[in-house]
Amino acid sequence: MYSVALDINYPEEVNDHKEHEFYFSHSVFEDLIPLYCGFQKCKPGHRYGPAMRDHFYYHYIISGCGSIKIDDTLFQAEAGQGFLIFPNKVADYQADDTTPWKYMWIAFDGIKATQMLYNICASPEIPIIQHNEPMIIYNLMNSIINCAQEQSVNSYLRTTGYLFLLLSQICNDNYTIFKSQTDIDNSKTENYLNEAVHYIKKNYNKNITVSSIAKYVGLDISYLGRIFKEHYGITPVEFLQEYRINMAYYLLRCTNLPIKKISSMVGYNDQLYFSKRFKSYYSITPTEARKRLNKDKR
Repeated sequence: MYSVALDINYPEEVNDHKEHEFYFSHSVFEDLIPLYCGFQKCKPGHRYGPAMRDHFYYHYIISGCGSIKIDDTLFQAEAGQGFLIFPNKVADYQADDTTPWKYMWIAFDGIKATQMLYNICASPEIPIIQHNEPMIIYNLMNSIINCAQEQSVNSYLRTTGYLFLLLSQICNDNYTIFKSQTDIDNSKTENYLNEAVHYIKKNYNKNITVSSIAKYVGLDISYLGRIFKEHYGITPVEFLQEYRINMAYYLLRCTNLPIKKISSMVGYNDQLYFSKRFKSYYSITPTEARKRLNKDKR
């Protein structure tokens, strides 16, 4: 797919706890600018921050684990995952006391960096990146660090290319997780809607409200209204009214029950109001509808 370095001057035998950081001395593109990179095997409990930077900062965790606090929210991360810190976010991260992490990082900026990150579904509030193929990330980060140690225009160009590939892989990983979560959310939404419709059809003849429907399915009223509108194109109230009127039409066609009785059977105790609702749907009153239906039977 693409060529990456499988080794750097950072094999697994690096046992010291020093921070190895390399700065890029060339700047070619304004859209996406690699700034510096590095690696570190942290001591137990090693902490960085709280601190705020004016650029992006991505870490890939090679081994171990630790915690990341962004503003006031705490996250846990482990080997094979990454974490991405956006500019102007207060970050505070700390290695685990028992299995401290070892990580590599790349700092970058650029006039289109923010737009790129938002386009790949990265969020400043959720820093953790779940990688589907960690070795690809590991090899890309190795390549970036190798290039940084060369300190040439050619190596800088390659670094920029690797950084684009890194963001592309993050995009791919985020999309997979986003799609999976979306599928789960859609399934849950469909279940909620099915329960709501079942409740309406079972209780349409009673004095039910949107509040009682929402309580039955366990959702907030406004959220129920939103997903109902998105799925059916109408609100729960409109769905209930439409179902009641359709049932009334069925009873007018298939029975000889008095209109007042039909009105109460479909949940309208006020016959006048029922007639108004019926006419708004069918453009004729219940009385006119019955006459027309009886005429059609002849």
